[in-house]
Amino acid sequence: MAEVCGATTASRAVGLRSTDGRKKMGAIGGGVAMSNPTAAAITHVLNNKQEFCKGVEDLIMVSLGNGEMDCAVGNHWNSSPAEYS
Repeated sequence: MAEVCGATTASRAVGLRSTDGRKKMGAIGGGVAMSNPTAAAITHVLNNKQEFCKGVEDLIMVSLGNGEMDCAVGNHWNSSPAEYS
């Protein structure tokens, strides 16, 4: 149970193994997923195939920000995606 609690509250990926040691997985905390509502929406749609599309090929996601720019690198604010590289 301690490993499950640690995995669900982790801010970084945590490696876990099944009790028999044959399977392994990576787990991250729910806060990481819910901080990205686009990823949460895509996951919801892809896991409800009876109500939604059959696969990612049938999916178009439009994600509009709130207009705030929070992409500072050091003391410099990037004004375009080209400056990220």
